[in-house]
Amino acid sequence: MSADTIKTLAIGLISPPSRVRHHEALLSSALRTALAAYSALQPCLTAESVNAEGIAGSDELGAYAEFQVPLSTGVVYATQVTLGGEGYRHRLISCGPSNASVRVYGALAGTRALTIWRPGPHDPAVPTWPPHHEALIALMTASFYLNALSLQETDPTRADLIQSLAAAYYGRAATTLQM
Repeated sequence: MSADTIKTLAIGLISPPSRVRHHEALLSSALRTALAAYSALQPCLTAESVNAEGIAGSDELGAYAEFQVPLSTGVVYATQVTLGGEGYRHRLISCGPSNASVRVYGALAGTRALTIWRPGPHDPAVPTWPPHHEALIALMTASFYLNALSLQETDPTRADLIQSLAAAYYGRAATTLQM
């Protein structure tokens, strides 16, 4: 499953069966935009591990261990922090030029291996989406392609029709991804 397959599916959605005509550069741009939108709706979680020294403390949320974590781990965007494979509630306290102070609640103090989970974009060169999502990304690609075409259309009725079709494609894809 690849970006080329998605393009092929999108071409089928935007071209009449009797004549396959499309603008390759516009299609590639629409695919990049669709993958960005897909990444926003279905982020690809990436993990970065780091060893850090935790200092015990307590606040209104309970006992915690406070760690200095390098910003390069993506801790500012962390959706989850795990220690030994177990997830813990966390809170970002402050950021410096290269480190962030993070409180991990319920963790023990001392040197620990933290795994920082953060959302990342999907890479068109190396498919990181489930195979059954290709059709949804193709719907988004066709939507962005048709929307761009409608902006170039001189006939307002035809432009509205094209935008309506683009909105239907995008709406179907977004609704399915949010289920």
